[in-house]
Amino acid sequence: MDGQVLAKSIMSLQGKDLRVVYALFSKTNLGNLVSSKAKDTLAKLSKEESNHFINHLEEEAEKLESVSDEVIQVDLFLDLTKQLQLTGKKYLLPREIDEQCDAIINSSYELLYEKDKKFQAFAQGQAHRTKLQRMINYQMYTLFKNLDDDFNKLSDQDMREIASQVTKYIKSLPEEKQKLIKEKLGIDELTDDLIRKAIVTSSVSFVFATIVEISGFAFYTTATTLLFKFASFFGLTLPFAAYTTLTSTIAVIANPLFLFILLFGGGAYIVNRQNKSLKNNLLPITIMQITLPYLSQTSNLQVNESYQLFIEEWKRRFNRYKNSWEQLRKAELEREMLISEIRRLENELHIITKQIKNEENSIKIEKNKIFSALEKELEVGDIETLPINDRKKIKYRQIHEKINLLHQQISTNNFERSIIGKVKNALSKMESTRELRKEKKNLKQLLREMVEDVINSNSTFNKVKRESILRSEESITKFIKEKGVKNKELDQFKSQLKIVKNNEIKLRKEIRILEEKTYGLEHLNLNNTESFLLLNKGYSK
Repeated sequence: MDGQVLAKSIMSLQGKDLRVVYALFSKTNLGNLVSSKAKDTLAKLSKEESNHFINHLEEEAEKLESVSDEVIQVDLFLDLTKQLQLTGKKYLLPREIDEQCDAIINSSYELLYEKDKKFQAFAQGQAHRTKLQRMINYQMYTLFKNLDDDFNKLSDQDMREIASQVTKYIKSLPEEKQKLIKEKLGIDELTDDLIRKAIVTSSVSFVFATIVEISGFAFYTTATTLLFKFASFFGLTLPFAAYTTLTSTIAVIANPLFLFILLFGGGAYIVNRQNKSLKNNLLPITIMQITLPYLSQTSNLQVNESYQLFIEEWKRRFNRYKNSWEQLRKAELEREMLISEIRRLENELHIITKQIKNEENSIKIEKNKIFSALEKELEVGDIETLPINDRKKIKYRQIHEKINLLHQQISTNNFERSIIGKVKNALSKMESTRELRKEKKNLKQLLREMVEDVINSNSTFNKVKRESILRSEESITKFIKEKGVKNKELDQFKSQLKIVKNNEIKLRKEIRILEEKTYGLEHLNLNNTESFLLLNKGYSK
């Protein structure tokens, strides 16, 4: 299965190879490629040595030296799924990883098939191959096809050396495969001269394609090694570091010349600056970079293809993401609880305020009753028997006498004949009326003060009303105290709510960052309780 091959290839890719592949796909764009190419061209004009793009890859790879292989493997895998906009999954089982890798290959294949008519024709001729095999073969064929002319320009000695390496490889194969290759190439024997002749007459791309068709991908190791040896002749500017730290396959494929052949020279891609998915063009190249070293391994070479570290790295990210969602849920529940408590307290405070208002109204009514009773009693009774302060009694008599006097003044008719006298008389009555209103007002105020004396006394005068007022006042005192306690509690809840809301904002930001760093987490619907429980159940297994 292609998906399983890609998955195992990702997990077998390690060290510098892994970091260069990741840097090429995830840390590079066509702008980097074109810019580096332009800088290299200017450097050549000034007779300076320059490998800007290789240097770019080297720098990006160096930045990842302290990062573990499994972290980069997961990032590379997720970047591929992100570029293809595949729905994220929980990668807790090898089968789940294989299935997603299969989706990566299928989607990449469809993109390439849709954009490249030459690939369509090529793929139809390789119907017996898997989609992954077709993409790899097509790109390697494209590379060597575009280098055919350069191969023919090699010296006789160099051509013989190439032929010797190819012959040596063919002879290492089982006799059945040797026989098939000879038949395909139209030669009777496996000699350097005949292989060289086949390369010259049929082209190196045809010979190499024939060998791969019969022997498999392992031949590409030999092919890229030859490119290594004759790199300068083909214009492949590979730095010394590439020779010593990278496999030949990855070093060649990461070279800008190779990328330009595939992206531009081979006719497989059209550069469109308006295209928002230019990175899609690198997908088949990246997949080939990942899988070809794995597919080219000999059977006796042990390859690390364990899923364990990959899964554990994804689990680590998922656990952090899950934990953030769990904390967010707790915060949301706490927020709802606090809001509920705040609403409860606000409702209780509203009730208390209403109760206080009711008691205040009751007091007002009872005071008015005492006021009326006191007013009536003062008119007909003896003021000395009433529970009133002596000073107020004196003041009452004074005001009452003054009111009577003013009444007399107002009611007295002075028969003035002169206009001036009439005016003076009218003005005097107006002044007396104003004074009367003032004294009546003072009297009412004094009566209200007397009401308070009655309330604060132990007299039997309006005892029932007085006791009712006192009970209401006690209730108000109790309500005010209760109100103070609840207001303090309310302030505490509001303060806690503010903290919880800030924590929610922090957690949501953290979740967004985690989703940005690990593509596909947002597709797991951990914000949905039912989905979260199901996923959690599956994870616990």
